[in-house]
Amino acid sequence: MGTLPEEGRARIRASAMWLIAAVVAVGFGVAAYAAFLGFPVSTQTTVTAAAVINDGHGLLVRYQVGSSSCQVPGEVTV
Repeated sequence: MGTLPEEGRARIRASAMWLIAAVVAVGFGVAAYAAFLGFPVSTQTTVTAAAVINDGHGLLVRYQVGSSSCQVPGEVTV
């Protein structure tokens, strides 16, 4: 097999550069999404108090969160 002509090498270089540009664009998009919107993260937390309410039909749970952006619990498992 002989060497590729200059036009073939130029096409391979251009394709490689487009591939790298696409990978960088996707990486930037994922990083921007993570920085501005964030990915959902759920962690367990300690319950500081619990009480039965409404004649035994409800449970009031008090918990402590780490930051002000985590005000709504995803779920409470008993």
